[in-house]
Amino acid sequence: MNAIRNFVVYGLAGTASRLVMVFLVPLYTRALSIGQYGQLEFLLAAAGLLTILAGLQSETAVLREYHVAKREKRLPELRWAAFVIAAGGSLLLGIVAGLSWLAGLLPDDFAALLPMVLAIAVATQVLGIQLVLLRFDDRPVFFGFVTFADVLVAATLSFVLLVQFDWGVAGALTGVLCGKIIGIGAAWTRTFVEIPADWPSAALVRRMLAFSVPTTAPVFLNWVQNNGARIVLAAFFTLTDVAIASIGIRVAALFGFLVYAFRLAWEPWAFRMLDDPDRPASAYGDVLKGYVVAMVLAASVAIALSPVLVAIFAPTEYAAAVVLCGGFVMGQLWLGIGNLASIGIHGSRKTGKLVTVALMAAAVNLALLAALAPALGVVGAMIAFLASAMTRGFAASVMSNTLFATAFSLRLLILAGVASLGLAGAAYALFDGNAGQPLVTQAGAMATMLALGLIAVALLVFTAIPAAERRAALREGSERWRLAWRAFRSKE
Repeated sequence: MNAIRNFVVYGLAGTASRLVMVFLVPLYTRALSIGQYGQLEFLLAAAGLLTILAGLQSETAVLREYHVAKREKRLPELRWAAFVIAAGGSLLLGIVAGLSWLAGLLPDDFAALLPMVLAIAVATQVLGIQLVLLRFDDRPVFFGFVTFADVLVAATLSFVLLVQFDWGVAGALTGVLCGKIIGIGAAWTRTFVEIPADWPSAALVRRMLAFSVPTTAPVFLNWVQNNGARIVLAAFFTLTDVAIASIGIRVAALFGFLVYAFRLAWEPWAFRMLDDPDRPASAYGDVLKGYVVAMVLAASVAIALSPVLVAIFAPTEYAAAVVLCGGFVMGQLWLGIGNLASIGIHGSRKTGKLVTVALMAAAVNLALLAALAPALGVVGAMIAFLASAMTRGFAASVMSNTLFATAFSLRLLILAGVASLGLAGAAYALFDGNAGQPLVTQAGAMATMLALGLIAVALLVFTAIPAAERRAALREGSERWRLAWRAFRSKE
């Protein structure tokens, strides 16, 4: 039941942290001019990029080294080694930014707020390390508390500074920065309060850097594809098309929160098992099977509800986004498969292979956009995104199987790919003629979409999972729920 508890707590906390910017967008667009809002989005995107560069992905090294350090009773040294790496990267980044400012290479609007953007980047990196440590220390409730403190302070202070004091862009950035600082302070007593007997050794820092630095490139490529997605789309489509596609992406992002919650719950167990000599050969492959079955079902529900979600997010001018939601939702599912399937690459410590995976996905995305955009418009963007995410999932699975014997089933992935393409195509066909119609008239299409999703799940279960495994999983699940129910009754 701990896994279920962790999934729920991490899911709520992770969703809240990602939804805060969605909730703040109406405030930003009403309190700021169009130019100011554009400047704010640029600065927040820049802060995200600087966060990647400042920390040199030290939190990724923590993921890999945590259980070894715990077994050797060197956790305080590991915590402070990650802090040292982040501090060193931040100092180097500050020097480069300062030299760029002195040389007049930065735009005036950006240079004026550069110290605050740098502060947000550094604070985000430190808080990111702390949140990884809290997850691996198995403190899901405290993780949720820290995350909600960050979100609440950022939202409340941004509202006050923008509405009551009219601080403009600086007010919005101040709210975000103060949320990070409060989060760092709240988490400090559970993460960095214990000073190690010896200063982190140079050998540990070098080993962490050897693992983390190669992951910076794929993280950067992911940033370009996600945060820079609208810039890429603007190169191929009109701004109206970009706006419609953005609504489809936002609807899919709601399902993406579920994928993200799974990732938060999965990583501590997955990285702990890397160094477990008693790890069953099929451990990771079994998790992938469960993920695919559960997430295809959840994705089907999200796609079936997409007309409702689009109507909530935007007026009828954006109704055409409904036909895009199927492909974007299934793309989110495959991004989750890519993250899950990368575990073998981490286990082999050949993290440079993550760059190869990211480059393959990015190449597919850009090539299909260029080829399909002239004829299909934003539908081409949906196809390109789904194909790119599937490429990432397949490539990561093959590399993990090769480098670390993770036993991911390629048969399962092929069938999941067929199901994904089928459900995305069905969503387009069902909702294409109904876009913009009252929701009552779309009820039949929504019900049909849900039924198709259930059929896809049934086919996956009966064709990709052997009968013996199905029976064993059913028995194990029944036994776990029986024990949980007995424990619950005994407490009454």
